[in-house]
Amino acid sequence: MQEAHNVQSFKLGPDYIDTGFHTAITGRPCINLDKFLLTPIGKENNSTEILRSHFYSYSNSADVLIIEADGGIFGDWYHDGNSPAQIACDLDLPVILVADAFTYCQTLGIMLNPLFTFKPGLNLAGIILNKVTSKQHFERITETVDTKNRNKIFGYIPPEETLFINERHLGLKTKSELSEIDIETKIDKISSFFSKQISIDCLKKLQVEQPAIKKTQTSKQKNIKFKIAIAKDKAFSFYLCKNRVNKRLSDWQRK
Repeated sequence: MQEAHNVQSFKLGPDYIDTGFHTAITGRPCINLDKFLLTPIGKENNSTEILRSHFYSYSNSADVLIIEADGGIFGDWYHDGNSPAQIACDLDLPVILVADAFTYCQTLGIMLNPLFTFKPGLNLAGIILNKVTSKQHFERITETVDTKNRNKIFGYIPPEETLFINERHLGLKTKSELSEIDIETKIDKISSFFSKQISIDCLKKLQVEQPAIKKTQTSKQKNIKFKIAIAKDKAFSFYLCKNRVNKRLSDWQRK
């Protein structure tokens, strides 16, 4: 029986679909992380400290903090320091890379090797292979991974149909579109597969000491109380802040 932990999840970038499933799994609201959205205008030089302070503040009420990335590990479309790799470096966190293995064998192992050294300061601590069809398929992939990094392959997940969440024209179906029974069934099956296929001992070793956080200076403002109403049900659940559009507008306004 696995030890129970209070888990606080995060999702990089503004996201409304994955956060719903995170909340269902952990029983705690999932928090979005984005340096641009968290940073007030005029405080851009403090964006990393603001991010760190915001993230680590949740360690007071949780045993485990875990972040799901957005896109590829080095993807940074606007070169603004919001790639998953850079966020991991900013927060001094180890990274577990999930690699899709469905159409690969030895080639995937060769492709993974340079990722361990591409970004100085990045702690690529482990890899989980997804959609691996068999033990033999897993062995063909790992045989081309550098020997010094093979112990960082934590295991694999098979392409089991019951693990999939159905999609529609705008991505995965949201939590509100699925019944509670469906969600609980999915969670139970995923956790069962995960505990059998992935090394829990390797995951437990990925512990980091919480750093001392410097409190950022905030401007003095009047204490104004106001109410914000948010409609949220099956009809009103599709929320997505177009942060990159807003960023371009904000950059123009600052000029």
